[in-house]
Amino acid sequence: MNLVDKATQFIALKYDGRRRTAMQIPYATHLFGVARILKHSGYRDSVVTAGLLHDILEDHVASEAELTELFGLEVLALVKATTEMPKSYSWQTRKEFVIASIKEKSPDELAILLAEKTHNVNSIFAELEQFGEGLWENFNAPKEQQEWYYRSILEQVEENHPNARLLPHLQQAVDKLFVKVAY
Repeated sequence: MNLVDKATQFIALKYDGRRRTAMQIPYATHLFGVARILKHSGYRDSVVTAGLLHDILEDHVASEAELTELFGLEVLALVKATTEMPKSYSWQTRKEFVIASIKEKSPDELAILLAEKTHNVNSIFAELEQFGEGLWENFNAPKEQQEWYYRSILEQVEENHPNARLLPHLQQAVDKLFVKVAY
């Protein structure tokens, strides 16, 4: 069994029963979506696998030792590099850390971050169409702060990694979600 298939089965088991967002879709669909973006963009299997596993440490669903044993040190390093700070920190602190870390990211680490943020933004857009602006009340920060976060990510990537392969994908998704109407 190849690495991606192995991680797909692992995720399906580890996230069984967990739900995400207002639509209550299985959490694993987010992880599969991130992996799909990476795979369709031509990234190698270790990067796609790390994309599948990117939330697993912060969600405390598996240990570093387990990831190393099943997927190897390269995948573990990529997962660790894309793991957010613990939720015991404030939303603002966690997001500022993500933004500040962008300049130091390797191309593979950055690809996982951009694929994950692109999938998040596209998911929010889909839910807004179904639930309307009240959806923002389900988040840990209001719409304005969410927009600041995603636009700050874009600014940092444009400044530090202007040729990042997935940058246009996130730019398009953010512009679609946070439409500015001029009057």
